[in-house]
Amino acid sequence: MKTNSEIKVRLFTGSIDRLRISNGAIKVLEINGIPCHEETFVPKEPWERLNKFDCQRLISLKKHNYNDISLIKLPRNLIKVFEDLKLKNCINNNDIHYIQDSSKWQETIKKTVKFLSRFNLNNTEIITHKLYFGQPNLKNNTFNSHEGVFIGMHLDSWEGEHIFSRNRSRNRICINLGNEPRFLLFYNISIVSMAKMIDFQINDEKNDINSIYKKFASKFPDFPIYRLEISPYEAYIASTEFIIHDGSNWSSTFPDINLTFRGQFYFKKCMSILNLVIIK
Repeated sequence: MKTNSEIKVRLFTGSIDRLRISNGAIKVLEINGIPCHEETFVPKEPWERLNKFDCQRLISLKKHNYNDISLIKLPRNLIKVFEDLKLKNCINNNDIHYIQDSSKWQETIKKTVKFLSRFNLNNTEIITHKLYFGQPNLKNNTFNSHEGVFIGMHLDSWEGEHIFSRNRSRNRICINLGNEPRFLLFYNISIVSMAKMIDFQINDEKNDINSIYKKFASKFPDFPIYRLEISPYEAYIASTEFIIHDGSNWSSTFPDINLTFRGQFYFKKCMSILNLVIIK
């Protein structure tokens, strides 16, 4: 099932081949060898290259909307700052904690926030997360440490907004600081659209947010899911409180290391239509 793309993707020149498409979601009993909760969904395999129609639907060549997804490269001077930390040499969480406890790390965060502030709307407070360190070769990354399960495709709820306010929640910039590419898995429609498609009766109960996607995936198992590849020292920007998504570092041999900031990030630059090469 394919509809017009509510959520567009903005890429820089030469990166269109980073996108892949899956023919929907499948309910699973375990993720990465660990049993998961009932009604847990992950993308179907295989991942396919996008055809011309999919590219035209998904990729933004016009004005950027706040809830669209962007792929960006860090500036060279900021890359050098992160390289000096030698994060890519980390082999466990103790190494990560050692770096995060250093004055050099605090200075790095200040420089990164200063860079991001130029793209942050309304002087919204930028929230810095702790460094994420994960094992290599995971098809789905997000792990609920309290319950000991991978959760599959999901919606973030740091802000705790009502469903109709989530389009204005802080979005997320997630920087790949590891040795290898990682992936953002996502739907190209919002949680609000999913609710409407299943005639979900929305009320003020917070738990409704958690059940909307599960009912949607059960009713529309063939609704496509997309995958965006993020190389080292690149980042994605996404409204992860508004879009069902997950992370992946499948087929990697090194740990997954990334850093998240939350704000109201908006990048005005858009890939020129002259640089768009449609994959056949």
